[in-house]
Amino acid sequence: MSLRYPSGIKRNRQNKKRHMKNQMERRRIRTSIKKTLEAIKAGNKESTLKVFSETVSIFDRGVKHGVVNKKTASRKKSRLAKKIAQLG
Repeated sequence: MSLRYPSGIKRNRQNKKRHMKNQMERRRIRTSIKKTLEAIKAGNKESTLKVFSETVSIFDRGVKHGVVNKKTASRKKSRLAKKIAQLG
């Protein structure tokens, strides 16, 4: 992609940087969900709650940065909480 104007070159550079940050944030969210699900499978409620609180924090950070929609984050947090509640 050969851009012609300095403003276009700068815009392209900014977009690449933002894209990488968004990817990293999404990857962090997916990893934390996986960790929470693994903790749920293990069955230890204390460690699950600890991992879940970290996941909630990561989700909220993603919402704040505009990587994840607020309602999507809420739905996913709710589903994880439901699974944790079933542990007993």
